[in-house]
Amino acid sequence: MQSEWEDITFEKRGALVPRVTVSWAKSQGAKNVQTLNINLGKALLSLMKWESGMKFKVLASRDRRVVSISRDPAGRSMQSKNSGTGVIALIAPHITIPDTIPAQAVTHTLVGDSVHITMPEWAALHVANVTDRTPVLPLGAARRSLMDMPDPAAALRGRGR
Repeated sequence: MQSEWEDITFEKRGALVPRVTVSWAKSQGAKNVQTLNINLGKALLSLMKWESGMKFKVLASRDRRVVSISRDPAGRSMQSKNSGTGVIALIAPHITIPDTIPAQAVTHTLVGDSVHITMPEWAALHVANVTDRTPVLPLGAARRSLMDMPDPAAALRGRGR
């Protein structure tokens, strides 16, 4: 006699799939720190042989839509969560997004020893090369040289510009 029941096997969510998510967080403390968090799943870390405490370089494509993460001894440290996932938190004081944005799954590809992540639209224009912590001008923003700036002492010398 055949049973009308069958066994169902449950897997831990994301246990087998190399997963990447991106989120935006603001601390509630006095420092008011804002961070863009790149969360790397346990399966991806295992596949890449990456561990907590390793240092990484995070670079953005020219159009800011893709971020590349690769090992670099002079880069940012990856922190681990209790779940075995890794987080690279990018401090971003020059970005002004008013609300916290929960983690969103993003597409990624493995290119050699790097992971290339396609950023969500809300984050694409806010990504900077964080190895030197300098804000990056949005694509298409006018760059000005000192020669284009008005002379601050012109009035004192009696001539305007």
